[in-house]
Amino acid sequence: MDAKTNWNLKHDQKYYYYLQSPQFRQVYQYAANEMMQKGVQSILDVGCWTGMLAHALLSMNYLGTYLGTDISNKAIAEASYRYRGQDSYSFKEHDFRLKPTEGTFDGMYFGGIFYYIEDKSEFLDKHLSAHDPSVVVIQDLITTDLSFLSKLDVSLHHIKRLDIPINAHGDKLRNERQVHVLHLR
Repeated sequence: MDAKTNWNLKHDQKYYYYLQSPQFRQVYQYAANEMMQKGVQSILDVGCWTGMLAHALLSMNYLGTYLGTDISNKAIAEASYRYRGQDSYSFKEHDFRLKPTEGTFDGMYFGGIFYYIEDKSEFLDKHLSAHDPSVVVIQDLITTDLSFLSKLDVSLHHIKRLDIPINAHGDKLRNERQVHVLHLR
């Protein structure tokens, strides 16, 4: 089964709908707040699923532009429908593993995708070179090895660990998340 078919199946099965739970919203609120404090005017959400970061940004009256990308065209269709009428918010089907999305962005959010990336450092380097953001927020499972981030040359790097009582798929390890905030300039 190809990746797109697999992710569309997960959408149909509502496999990741716990990401929309009130408990999980704290992750998106935290990320949105970090980017808004830095004054970003354009955000790329890589692996946006159905647009949970967009929801957090709207609730905080973010007035910049937002592009959410995901490999699942079904998740993108749901997000596009949910946020129709928000002229500065758009969604696009895109496989982040192939190449970075076109454009430059002040802020970038990577939501749980590093778990699926083999060469995490190279992947991030490609995206940073392509988009030139000032702030990057990376959220992933606590078990995902993101130690390479400590070697980056950044003006600020802080980590927040969250234990979210969601017990997704009966796996308590999925409750624990790491959120890295990187200020690049």
